[in-house]
Amino acid sequence: MVKWKRDISLGVFMLLFSISMFFYVGASIGTTTISIKLAQPDVYLKMWLVVMGVLSVILIAKALVKKEDEVLPKIWGGIQIFTIAALAIYLLSMKWIGFFLSSAIFLSTVIIVYSYFSNKIKPNGKARVIQIALYIGFAVVATVMTQYVFAELLGVLLPRFKLL
Repeated sequence: MVKWKRDISLGVFMLLFSISMFFYVGASIGTTTISIKLAQPDVYLKMWLVVMGVLSVILIAKALVKKEDEVLPKIWGGIQIFTIAALAIYLLSMKWIGFFLSSAIFLSTVIIVYSYFSNKIKPNGKARVIQIALYIGFAVVATVMTQYVFAELLGVLLPRFKLL
């Protein structure tokens, strides 16, 4: 796809998204008893949505003015589709298997697949097993650290494993 056409389509999508979310946030959060406008829960989200809308308009204007004819590679390939599917499965499975298990599985799977696609995984048997074990170990350590920060330090209730 030509760069300027991609920029216009992306800019229009982001502009429509920011406008629709701006009104959705106002309708879904509702009124509050807080009289100070900057202390209300929707203010900062709306500010970010306005910034995103302005940047979308700038992207559209830049694309229309410059009209760069550079042909860009495809955005959606196998690894991108895998990432979206893995993220969806991760978010849906977290409700049943909990934060810790779903996060460790998701992170280790994504690390292994990305390493495979970038030819970082060693070709022979024992070295490959050790490397994959290190990736899984890193994923578990990162998940433990994340769970500690959110659950213990910040007091966030994370989803837990449940049988039914």
